[in-house]
Amino acid sequence: MAWPLTMISSCAAFAQQQGESLIGTAPPTRQFVLIECPHPWAEAMAQSRGLPLSMAVQIQHWAQQWPDTQFLLFTGQRLPSCSCQSLNLQSRRILIFEAPENRVQTYRVMQIEVATPDHLTAALADWFAARTRGKWPKAAHALTGRHIFVCTHGRHDRCCGRYGYPFYRQAKALVESLEQAQRLPRSGIHVWQVSHIGGHRFAPTLIDLPEGRYYGSLTLADWQLLLLRQGSLSLLSRIYRGWALLPAPVQVLERFLWQQQGWSWLEQPVDYTLKPVSAVAQPFAQAAPLPSWQVEFTWGETWHWRASLHPAPTLSCTVLDPVVITSL
Repeated sequence: MAWPLTMISSCAAFAQQQGESLIGTAPPTRQFVLIECPHPWAEAMAQSRGLPLSMAVQIQHWAQQWPDTQFLLFTGQRLPSCSCQSLNLQSRRILIFEAPENRVQTYRVMQIEVATPDHLTAALADWFAARTRGKWPKAAHALTGRHIFVCTHGRHDRCCGRYGYPFYRQAKALVESLEQAQRLPRSGIHVWQVSHIGGHRFAPTLIDLPEGRYYGSLTLADWQLLLLRQGSLSLLSRIYRGWALLPAPVQVLERFLWQQQGWSWLEQPVDYTLKPVSAVAQPFAQAAPLPSWQVEFTWGETWHWRASLHPAPTLSCTVLDPVVITSL
């Protein structure tokens, strides 16, 4: 059905009207590189005036060398442990979330501090040079805590400004309220604004790091359940975009198993193998066949699953949605 344009206020509202599924829309990512930069952000984030002029070219170069890396901007509160916070308002941080080599559970978190924005490019160059050799740069140190990145990049897409920024303020206030009520540990959760993370039609949308799980179409009630990790997991069918440590087809199965196993699912590392099998023909001759997959999934030390995943034919430009689990 074609909806009259006058009835649609935004792509996010339209996606919710249509009941569009979010699962499988988390970009698989081996490394997140988040660069501290105050607003305003340009539509193309690397061209933001708070960054050195050399940054745009360098990010393009690094992205080619490290294709599974996401480069993002962030801004927000200062961390209590940040040694550069006192009087130097020019200081900047780089937060890096790197995927583990073996079984997956969370990303490894590192922080680099620099005195001025002009030092950002050199600091990142040192990081990538060191990681190419399998080393850690001396300037990087481990960081703890849960880091929530809410997309507020209104210049990239207005939905993230219209829905994302108000949600960011509400999400941050809720964390502070729950900490004061001693329902959350103090200074354990940090809420940030972040540049475009994809899926703006699911605004408000966020990444929960270091786990690397994406959520969208969130309400404040949804956010409280995710913070406290309690309540029915039926909400995942509506708000869960997927886990960036997994390929898109495996994200579908992971949501199913999380709903089956409950909140304890988050407490154990997982492992998987993904093997493409015969393709499924689309209903239109000009459409390319869609691949099917065999997936083996291991949770903890004792649970093992094997599943067949088949994408249902799609009649629109959406992602692989829905994916049908035909056997488990």
